[in-house]
Amino acid sequence: MSTKLRSLCLATALSAGMITTLATGSAGAAESTTCKPTVRIFTMQADGDLWVYEHSDPVNGGFSWAGAKQVGWGWGGKTFAGADGRLYNITDSGELRRLRYNNGGWDTMPGGGQYETIGWGWQRYLTERNKITADADGSIYTLEGDQLRWWLYDEPGRRWAYGSGQVVDTGWSRFNSITGGAPGTLQARDSANALHRFRFQRSTDRALVYDGVDPSNDWRSSGQILTPGGDVYYAVRPDTGQLVWNRQTESDLNWAGEKVVGYGWGTDHDVTATTTDCSADLPMPNYRSVAGSAGEIASVALPATGGTHILGVNAMTGAFKDQYSAESGWATAWVDGQYVGVSDGVADDEVGSATVASVFAPTGDVLLHTVYKDQWWAPVSIKGGMETKPSISQRSDGTLAVYATSGRKLFVREQIPGGWRPWRQFGTAEYPAELTLITDPANSSIIVAQTTDGTYEVFKHSQGGQPTRIGWLPSGATGKVVLSGDGGTGLIAFARKDNTLMFVRGNENGFGSSWTPVADAAGKQITGEQFGAHVLSNGSTVIAATGEAGLLVSVSTSPGVFQPWQTIAAPDSATNAGIRVFPTRSGDVAVVTGFTAGSRKLYSASVPADPATSLQFTGGSIN
Repeated sequence: MSTKLRSLCLATALSAGMITTLATGSAGAAESTTCKPTVRIFTMQADGDLWVYEHSDPVNGGFSWAGAKQVGWGWGGKTFAGADGRLYNITDSGELRRLRYNNGGWDTMPGGGQYETIGWGWQRYLTERNKITADADGSIYTLEGDQLRWWLYDEPGRRWAYGSGQVVDTGWSRFNSITGGAPGTLQARDSANALHRFRFQRSTDRALVYDGVDPSNDWRSSGQILTPGGDVYYAVRPDTGQLVWNRQTESDLNWAGEKVVGYGWGTDHDVTATTTDCSADLPMPNYRSVAGSAGEIASVALPATGGTHILGVNAMTGAFKDQYSAESGWATAWVDGQYVGVSDGVADDEVGSATVASVFAPTGDVLLHTVYKDQWWAPVSIKGGMETKPSISQRSDGTLAVYATSGRKLFVREQIPGGWRPWRQFGTAEYPAELTLITDPANSSIIVAQTTDGTYEVFKHSQGGQPTRIGWLPSGATGKVVLSGDGGTGLIAFARKDNTLMFVRGNENGFGSSWTPVADAAGKQITGEQFGAHVLSNGSTVIAATGEAGLLVSVSTSPGVFQPWQTIAAPDSATNAGIRVFPTRSGDVAVVTGFTAGSRKLYSASVPADPATSLQFTGGSIN
């Protein structure tokens, strides 16, 4: 205490105004940090006194203090600071109280006192003191075992905001401390005292930085870590009692270099800072509003309690159309809105429902639509700011993974017990079109995404991990790629090369180096941009496409060996906008096509026991 006061006697208060500097690392672009003339650091001391100290060189880390003032007595429990003078105190009984210091005193809270009780049962943070924090936008984060949780108290409404307490990420048991600062920014400390940077955008639920670590790890501290915002950080060294300053540059994650700015801080129970006294011009993504799909691209949902649902976006209205099989034939329902596209569905047979994903064009929010007994529930938003039709995958434990693109970048969001992980970016190129995926026999998602230079990158995504590139598809093909099982234990990718449909086999470790024609192309040239494939119950793979001869199907007799093309429908004058191949609930195989004119046709066939036996399709228009 006395050492701190002696250092303050040497400081001179700065005049009013803002202080700005460029926080530059050894690499990357400069980032501007702006601070108030002084930043407020609160200390709850061992005797229960609460003090506020004003550091007057937060941008550069100079040993310069403007003053100190005792602002409270008899404090106990756990205290941490938030935005604009807000303090939160957890009492010995677990009561969470909200206060605000306005530089001249304490605000009067609703009810007339100096604090407002906003929660109970928070006593775990009396012992896990470094596992609760607040950031500059009012969010509170808690670290509970393996889970990171998010909270927000709605001050005008005097209640917790919707979603408060939800799990926003898992895999955090490796961290022993979290520190919130700039909006959505967290520094998480591991057992080696290295700091891992995270930054979340609340409006889109994106992780703008995820688990970023300074490659040199040149700033480590085992004591309390605090920040006034703007990527300025302080740490208390428990062994020496020194207060140490540092500043990070997000573009390269480097630290400016620690400086000692105070002594005698090692005996304080809590050291915390107002998180809005500094700010930095950190980059934020902007969602680009996009139009809906240019036609009714067919997708399929097969709930156990309903019929076959054929879906697609109407190009004129943006709503998506649901044609579903009913006892008396085919019925039609519409889901209002303006959508970019609708994914194929994943079924939850225990509930009897099926869920599809769409992008709501005005906002880019990814919406999950669930159909049950031919009725659509209200959609659930998982945000995102996405710009292309999403794809959805279901894991063996029933959780979902959703993939989409925005700004020509690939993103994934995974469902976890109690919530969703943030949207995370993967891949390093630009990807102008929607991606293609399949869940392989090992329960991993295999993703193919075409880059702007025309190459097809292949990624593998195991549950809970980050998607990683496992290779590329062979060169020479163009346009859409479709993934399927190969009829054995592997995978197969289909793409068009000139007017021939080609395939290449692979597995979860990658694909082969050359394309092979699906079947003899003589008289059966492929002219359509869309095609579909699926593995049948007899182990064969069926591929459907459109060509000069009409709607064509080829079936494998063994993995990678296909029969000649079979025509199942004559050419149609309407432009084909989508094909899906899928197994029906009755065990048949169906091929559905959608057209820009709005018509849809469906053909089905029984699946023979012998893959060499030709499929006999029947059907036609379902409009």
